[in-house]
Amino acid sequence: MNEKQQATLIVSIIIAMLVVALLWQGSSQHAQTLETQIRAAETELQSTITTMEAFSFKPYQQRIKNLINTSPQIIEAFAARDRQALHEAALPRYRALQNENKFFKVMHFHLPDGRTLLRMHKPEFYGDDLTKIRPLVTAVHKSSASTAGFEVGRSGAFYRVVEPIFHEGTYVGALEFGILAHQALDLLEKIQGLQVTLFFSAGELKKSLLFDLSQVRTHGTFQVVCRDKEIFRQLPDSLRLDKSSQRLSLGDKSYILHTRPIFKDFRNREIGGVLVLQDISAAIAGKKTYLARAITFSLLMLTITLFVIYFYFNKVMGVLLDEIKQRKKTETALRTSEQRFRFLVHDLPKIAVQGYDMNRRVTLWNRGSELLYGYSSKEAMGRQLEELIIPAEMRDRVIDAITGWFDLNIPIPASEVTLRNKEGEPVHVFSSHALTHSRDGKPELYCIDIDLQELKKAQDKQIAMENKLHRAQKMEAIGLMAGGVAHDLNNILSGIVSYPELLLMQLPPDSPLRNPLEIIKESGSRAAAVVADLLTVARGVAKTTEVANPNTFITAYQQSPEYLELCRRHPHVTLVTDLAPDLKNIRCSSVHIMKVITNLVNNAAEAIADQGTITISSRAERLENFFAIEHDIVPGDYAVITICDTGPGIIPADLSKIFEPFFTKKHMGRSGTGLGLTVVWNTMRDHGGVVTTESSPAGTCFTLYLPICEEEITSGVMPENMADLQGQGQRILVVDDDKQQRLICGNILSSLGYQVQVAASGEEAVHYMTDNSADLLVLDMIMDPGINGKETYQRICALHPGQKAIIASGFSLSDEVKETLALGAGSYIKKPYSLAQLGRAVKNELRR
Repeated sequence: MNEKQQATLIVSIIIAMLVVALLWQGSSQHAQTLETQIRAAETELQSTITTMEAFSFKPYQQRIKNLINTSPQIIEAFAARDRQALHEAALPRYRALQNENKFFKVMHFHLPDGRTLLRMHKPEFYGDDLTKIRPLVTAVHKSSASTAGFEVGRSGAFYRVVEPIFHEGTYVGALEFGILAHQALDLLEKIQGLQVTLFFSAGELKKSLLFDLSQVRTHGTFQVVCRDKEIFRQLPDSLRLDKSSQRLSLGDKSYILHTRPIFKDFRNREIGGVLVLQDISAAIAGKKTYLARAITFSLLMLTITLFVIYFYFNKVMGVLLDEIKQRKKTETALRTSEQRFRFLVHDLPKIAVQGYDMNRRVTLWNRGSELLYGYSSKEAMGRQLEELIIPAEMRDRVIDAITGWFDLNIPIPASEVTLRNKEGEPVHVFSSHALTHSRDGKPELYCIDIDLQELKKAQDKQIAMENKLHRAQKMEAIGLMAGGVAHDLNNILSGIVSYPELLLMQLPPDSPLRNPLEIIKESGSRAAAVVADLLTVARGVAKTTEVANPNTFITAYQQSPEYLELCRRHPHVTLVTDLAPDLKNIRCSSVHIMKVITNLVNNAAEAIADQGTITISSRAERLENFFAIEHDIVPGDYAVITICDTGPGIIPADLSKIFEPFFTKKHMGRSGTGLGLTVVWNTMRDHGGVVTTESSPAGTCFTLYLPICEEEITSGVMPENMADLQGQGQRILVVDDDKQQRLICGNILSSLGYQVQVAASGEEAVHYMTDNSADLLVLDMIMDPGINGKETYQRICALHPGQKAIIASGFSLSDEVKETLALGAGSYIKKPYSLAQLGRAVKNELRR
């Protein structure tokens, strides 16, 4: 056999093998198409069954509730055991249900003792005890809860819905709906056009008096209802019905038998279902026809191909030799190009280049990849991409993307991604990709990663600075606004807070004016608290702190008027505490910490519309570096207070804004200035702590972290009574540019037994003190026009060295106030002040 014959034989064999392969592929595809059609039919069948369950049977669970809720005359007649009135009241509803569904058969009223009061479908038959034969109804009598499920009874297989009936809060019996299970057959035959019948677990059909057991065939532990469906009698005796689908032949036709156990009783136990026969004879015949035509065509093409090869072989061989030479030249060029490429990219220090084969194993790992990811080339070669640099949460997506490019030619777009290095740390890169082929024709994927670490750090730093600047600007604007109005507001509020207190001291206990005056005083105090919140937001928490235990604030809140008012307004909310008994102390501004707890509990209560729970818990926790750095606090030991509610939660879009000033989601008519959570945030930051928030539809949790201190709590000073505040005729000069403030302060001090002089400006006060003296000055800080409180005090001290003074101002503890205190003034009180606050400050300063 010469070379031409050998070549011809080899080529012929190859072509024959290709023909066989094509035939096999065509047959496989046709078989796959058949399987796809079967699966599609199964999916459609399952969809129809699901739809049928959802819209044919289950809606009656709601309809029975609606009938009971909208038919008080039926409930009254049932509760009165008036069978005639009950029949007349229920008959229109029963007929309407029958008219809309021919399979609706049963409307049955059951007494709690198990006896029948009325069958709408058999009104003449009542009084029988169904306790032993109707477990579903018995279950409702025991639980007084709705129940539904399929059940085989004396009249056949039904989907039964039983709903408890209450009259004036007392359980008086149950109402039952019954829909024939044959509705499932009717729907499937009409919608799918398939041959369908019912099957049941062995023994279920014995419960019925209507089933003709001669029309039933038994297959293992199941019984198939054949009736007029002759084809189901042809099912083999050995057939198993515990398979969801199986292929079988009946006569000269092929079928898929689908078993769907959709009938479940009220205990969710499968008692039966439907059998569906899908005829696939036409699809199988089509496959046979395709194979016959494919074989004929393939043999014809094989004969023509061999004829062409035999007569034109020399020409073909020449072309093949030329192609082989050209291919060798191309391979040489590709090898050279590849060597040049590898040499070029290997030493790039700032750009990481990796190559991967179809199994995602590393074939190239340049110097840049070593520097960026920490793996040496020796460590990385041969290992899979996802083992090296892909985070766990990205692995599936990366594998799918690479497989899609290799298999489906779907390119991977360039993008910014966060990978990981050898130490598991995040690495931000801009990653782009290229798909090429190696010398042996195998595809290779190349990834080019540009390090974005420094850029990301710069961007994050810029964003953080912009956020801080934005917040600082916002807080500065609020500070200017709050500072601008606080002085005037507190002056106005002084009259509302102080005068009622003076008047109350002069009224007898039974005076009808006491209650209105108490209301005016309380309203003024609440307004002052709002102004205090504004100042807290704008200027931070006062630096006057003391040592306290966090649990004390929670216990004190439960005994506070605020808590009693919350219980009155929200009786549906329950407060639960879980406090760590050995929690260490903190150094804090007690007023502000109490305000934080009050704000958070009030917000939680208002978030709960129905019954709900607020849980306040405390614990100690050591915060490590990662958490501390993330929240800009110092690592160490912290007292943790958690306030959780069972409300609807905060929507994600609002979580980032809840601590902003004046942001509120409260409905019109509810209290709230939009400052409560801002006060919480500022208070925690000013205490060196932080507040975090977690929210879901199940509720919201605010967690407060406060640094623990090792100091012990010192015993406080008992508050003075009114006798302790009385003066002994000492002379006091009140300096304030507001006439109302001069009158308020003068009246309070006069009522406490002091001799009072007033000055409307700093200049007037200095002039008075030139020729007179005073035991104490009460100084306002901001007086317009003229000199302020600080300069006034400086000039008076020049005349009377060591002059005693207290400062009363509508501002927070500003720099001006601190400088005046440093000059010798004794103490500072904030307007509006009460009689006790002013009297105590004056008394303490005179004693100093």
